[in-house]
Amino acid sequence: MIVRLAALILIAGSAALAQETPATSAENPIDASVNVVWRREGVVPADRSEDAEFLRRVTLDLTGRLPTPEETAAFLAERTPDKREKKIDALMASPAFTDFWAARLSGALIGKTPAEIQYYINRAAFENWMRERLRARVGWDVIVTELLTSDGLPGTRAEGTFLSQFTTVGGGQITLKVDDAAGKVSSAFLGIRLRCAQCHDHPQDKYTQEDFHSLAAFFRGAPQMRVAGVPPLKIEGQMEVAPKLLGLAPPKGGLRQGLARLLIGHEQFARAFVNRLWAYLFGRGIVHPYDDFNPQRRVPALEVLDAVARELRARKFDIRWLLRTIATSRVYQRTSRGANDRAAAQLELFARARTRPLTPEQLWNAITQATQLERASIDKESMERLGLPAGPREQNYATLRQWFLELLTKGTPPDQAESLTSYTSNHQLVLQFMNFRSPIWAGLRAGSWGRLHRVLRANREHVAVLNELFMATLSRRSTSAEQQRLLRHVGAMGREPGFSEVFWVILNSDEFVFNH
Repeated sequence: MIVRLAALILIAGSAALAQETPATSAENPIDASVNVVWRREGVVPADRSEDAEFLRRVTLDLTGRLPTPEETAAFLAERTPDKREKKIDALMASPAFTDFWAARLSGALIGKTPAEIQYYINRAAFENWMRERLRARVGWDVIVTELLTSDGLPGTRAEGTFLSQFTTVGGGQITLKVDDAAGKVSSAFLGIRLRCAQCHDHPQDKYTQEDFHSLAAFFRGAPQMRVAGVPPLKIEGQMEVAPKLLGLAPPKGGLRQGLARLLIGHEQFARAFVNRLWAYLFGRGIVHPYDDFNPQRRVPALEVLDAVARELRARKFDIRWLLRTIATSRVYQRTSRGANDRAAAQLELFARARTRPLTPEQLWNAITQATQLERASIDKESMERLGLPAGPREQNYATLRQWFLELLTKGTPPDQAESLTSYTSNHQLVLQFMNFRSPIWAGLRAGSWGRLHRVLRANREHVAVLNELFMATLSRRSTSAEQQRLLRHVGAMGREPGFSEVFWVILNSDEFVFNH
């Protein structure tokens, strides 16, 4: 059976190449600057993505979910020249957009909370706070200022979670680890790994040990968070140097307020944020890694980053503007398909879409949405085989989600909740994907009330069933070659077991588990 299923996997994901079609949007700042780089480097861009490829990519990137079969059918049928821009606007107006990006930015800021202070970090409240900031279209500069200047702890002000993650609890005392706070601030808001200079100057980096400790001094010398009923926050270590941000002294006023103003005014602030969101949508930053602006690194498209960063600053760090500008660009809408002798150069200069694994949240959403797992009955035995408590359907779904996300993020650094360029999976996850009896696949069994159960009960023709499964997973219809191969398998196995195996094969294909 394994050999037979492996052969089926090879056929999944063999769609035809995209054809170039005229661009419909006016040239934006990304396209204007990237075209200069491509001409200078002699790189010919890949074709424009086909509509199905674009729709799946942009829906995953902006909302963390797949387009529904109905959304895909409507988009493919539409013939208006600006339909991609309209779809982007509709996605960004949806609750799924604010939910997904609130979780994503929260993960970037507070990462995986250390076990000893998890009770003290209100992650749900922090995500709700971030969701409201996005909904109100608050700029990134204001968000960062609020994070750095909050005078409350998570129980009173959700934004206090950012600084609270750098605390330890012991002996009835809460202690702020200022070195950890300084390291996070420099990497998250400036894209500079200043923590590397904590112990000594690096011979190949312009940032020094004094730069690191001068940044940490902003936290050592500042009045800290005080809340009624909570012991005053103790500061780790003593201030040995004057507070400065990369040589810049703070303006008059509170130290943490001064640090926020210096950060926002620094040229790296806008560049680092553009580079981070670029990495989220392209799978790689213009500067790579996206939080390491090492001056020794060659960056062939740096002028692109500078052009977008200048525009972002002029637009008061509008997060929605930045995401929309990237998504509507011709650069973002290039295909990932095809190959030539300059494919590596195309990828380096974003002239071809990079194939990238789905994030843990995207993968969970994709599986559960495609199979309609939330509606399916998850049997008690399959939960118990994983060592998970079994209960009502809603409880099983929530328990399984938590288990799945933890499984995908095992071994990742505490300050990086997701990987952009490689899997965060492990052997346990691989085995779960291979195991047809795993509860994550409950929705694809014929009698479980998931998607396959519903489609088969509608008594549709085999081709119609197959196309719905393709639309629900890969956001496209099956090709004639796929129909011949897969329906031959259904005929040999029988309708229900055959389609169950075909569905499982599609869900295990590269075309499903990657964004492309």
